[in-house]
Amino acid sequence: MARQNWYDNINNWVVPLLNELLRATHLDAVQRRQMLDLTVAGRLQPTQPGHLRAFWSTERAALGPAAETWISNNQGLFQ
Repeated sequence: MARQNWYDNINNWVVPLLNELLRATHLDAVQRRQMLDLTVAGRLQPTQPGHLRAFWSTERAALGPAAETWISNNQGLFQ
């Protein structure tokens, strides 16, 4: 139940916010990419000792392709 609530929260708040910001006309393409990367990093980046946060895989699934791109570009954080 907790995992479902987490997933629902991401889909109801984070994903729509990201979609809105990615369509924002006041940001150029570089700024949109930076905003997306920072948001995904804030949600998926391992903690200082290198541990994944609770429901990490749920966040990854909800963030979809943006998460997969960020993970691919930051493999060094996961070794």
